[in-house]
Amino acid sequence: MASLSRGPVTPADKIGYFNRTLIMRACMDDGTLLTPDRPALALDSTLLRRALFGVGESQARAAQDAGPNGEVWSTASTVGGAVYRHVLVPLLREAYALRPSELAANDGLAQPANGQLIFDNAFRYAEVPVATFSDDEPLKMVACDRTDFKLYHTVPLLGNGWGLVGETSKWVPVSPVRVRSVATSSSGAPVTLQLAGVAGESITFRFVSTGAGEPVVHAVNCVFGATATLTMTPGGCTDSQH
Repeated sequence: MASLSRGPVTPADKIGYFNRTLIMRACMDDGTLLTPDRPALALDSTLLRRALFGVGESQARAAQDAGPNGEVWSTASTVGGAVYRHVLVPLLREAYALRPSELAANDGLAQPANGQLIFDNAFRYAEVPVATFSDDEPLKMVACDRTDFKLYHTVPLLGNGWGLVGETSKWVPVSPVRVRSVATSSSGAPVTLQLAGVAGESITFRFVSTGAGEPVVHAVNCVFGATATLTMTPGGCTDSQH
């Protein structure tokens, strides 16, 4: 929540109890925070449901259309003209079908013209199955709490059918702090990124292709060189050690 708030973030555990893996999910190697464009806010629909039906462990089924029964927060990163949304679900008392139009209504940003995918990286981020996400195929969220919370990210598809899944080891996989530019091509490399980082920093960035039917995720591992910048494609990177 601190990472998605765009507010101050600092480790606060007792000396010797710091969890470096968790801490580094928020930042680059030098501590630069990887943040979205704006602070995360509760969905309007969660507030509407609370106003109409109150808060309780069990609600009438008719309340389903009013919004999720719990806490669902969203924010977004705009990179290369595309909107990447981040959805935190720290508490959900019963299953709920989340639609992209609900997120767009919350932040006022455009929906992707070429469709989008979605994935969860709250706990497992080495393998991230992506799924179609549309009003006709909503995200079927299951009940959860802080012990098994969910953190979803949308992947807007680019004009050539590729998409940026991003650094799934981070709380914000696609951040404008990291990704400085995105270019697509119908010949040669389908996607070319300009990335910022720290000299010697190792990153794994994931892309997804959809041209062959089912989405296929491609992982690229790179190390920043002395310039602390990278040019990356799904085939590899330059200005770095591999």
